[in-house]
Amino acid sequence: MTRVDFYVLQQDSAIARLHYACRLTEKAMNHGHHIVIAVDDEAQAISLSEYLWSFKPESFLPHQLQYKEGPAPIVLVWDEDKDQYHDILINLSSKIPDWFSRFQRVMEVVVQETECLALTRSHFQFYRDRGYPLKSHTVQG
Repeated sequence: MTRVDFYVLQQDSAIARLHYACRLTEKAMNHGHHIVIAVDDEAQAISLSEYLWSFKPESFLPHQLQYKEGPAPIVLVWDEDKDQYHDILINLSSKIPDWFSRFQRVMEVVVQETECLALTRSHFQFYRDRGYPLKSHTVQG
């Protein structure tokens, strides 16, 4: 069964959420995982793509948009999934993708911003009501 982890940041900015998602992505990739990051739309995917290139001056996170350029360890998706990976899903989308349960692990990043809190609380309830194992991590700093 899919394991679901919530990473609760004390910051309230969207950029803090993106930065932490990039940190999770980098860590998972360095451990040999394939990562799918779900976002709401192509514009958000392009913005995240730019951030993945530059979030750390000394690192590079190889990725692609919606499986368009061939295999990469990180794929950003917004309206489809090709069922290519089953490892880690980082959900930055406002909704829970219909195909989340084929992943071994789902990660949700929470910041202290009203809309994000409401969305991730509803995501937490969704997973909990369906019996998925949940873990919450409070992120300091």
